[in-house]
Amino acid sequence: MSSKKLAAKTRVKSAARKQQVAKKASAPRAVAKKAIAKKAATLTSKSAKKSPAKKASTSTVRKSGAKKASSNPQWQQYEKLITKIYQQLAPTAEVAHNRRIMGVSGRRRQIDVLISQDISNFPIRVVLECKRYTRPVTIDKVEAFAQKLQDMKANLGVMISPQGFDGGARAVASQKGVILKTFRDAQETDWSEFIEAGNWLALTSFEVQDLRVYARLVGAADEVEFTPETRMSIDGNEGTLNDLFASLYDQKKPLPNIGLTSFTAELSDGGQISGIGEQGKVEISHISFRCNIKAKKYVISKLLGGQVLESVENEGDRKAETITFVIDKDDILQKQLGIDLTPEDYQRDRQALTQFDITNTKRFLRLGITRSRN
Repeated sequence: MSSKKLAAKTRVKSAARKQQVAKKASAPRAVAKKAIAKKAATLTSKSAKKSPAKKASTSTVRKSGAKKASSNPQWQQYEKLITKIYQQLAPTAEVAHNRRIMGVSGRRRQIDVLISQDISNFPIRVVLECKRYTRPVTIDKVEAFAQKLQDMKANLGVMISPQGFDGGARAVASQKGVILKTFRDAQETDWSEFIEAGNWLALTSFEVQDLRVYARLVGAADEVEFTPETRMSIDGNEGTLNDLFASLYDQKKPLPNIGLTSFTAELSDGGQISGIGEQGKVEISHISFRCNIKAKKYVISKLLGGQVLESVENEGDRKAETITFVIDKDDILQKQLGIDLTPEDYQRDRQALTQFDITNTKRFLRLGITRSRN
């Protein structure tokens, strides 16, 4: 065989071997590619099959959740309670549900139920807060509610919980004047009691303005004006005219009226009233005090818990309870704005509400009242 033919044959065999090697090398890659493609197709197919089922499952969960919320016993209790309050109070009082109201602090406060009513021209706000917890309400929740009441200048707060309240929560509620009720208690409550005038006490603070003092000299026809700080003596007891006014003022309580008012101290038989002022020592027949009395009213509810001193059963299954309250004057002034009374309002309140004068109360005032309960 010639050298040319041998070289050609060698080249052919070499090319064939190269093709075989290349084929063997590419085979695993091809297999891998096919496997990857097949697996991707399988995953895509599974995903496509699962997607509709997932949507259906989500939809079912949503429907199931809605159904569960409406069938929740606590929600049903809550809805029944709101309905009962509406039925008992409307249209006499305004009942608002799930409102946001601006507080004095500038924060918008969420309110579960707000009962608004004017009692003897005083706007009453009763706030209800419902806690749908599976455990008793703790002290921090009651403290936060009390702070909300103060920010809203509410007159009374009621917190309702199906599981009740722990000891700390009850202690704080007693201090802050918050009424605590379970859902069962709330359902059995006569909510009309909260807007009855007889269940509210009027706390009135008086301020004497522009006090002027006039005295008539013995034997004179005209009165002479003295300053309230003028020294005087009655039967040897010395003091100022202002002291005499304070004594007369206390004797007049409860005040028959407010606004422009006058008090007179007449000379009694066997006694003398002498003034020592710019005119020296003079004998006078009587002293007249004229002033403007301003009155501001605050209210508290008799429904707040107090210590029962006496309980008496009467005819018709009615119970009379004598209860003692300890009132924190500073707490009331912080919680309530109070309203300025006109002479007409004051006269009307004297007939409609039980009144107490807190003008000279330093801070705490203990009251004993009697209330009737069914």
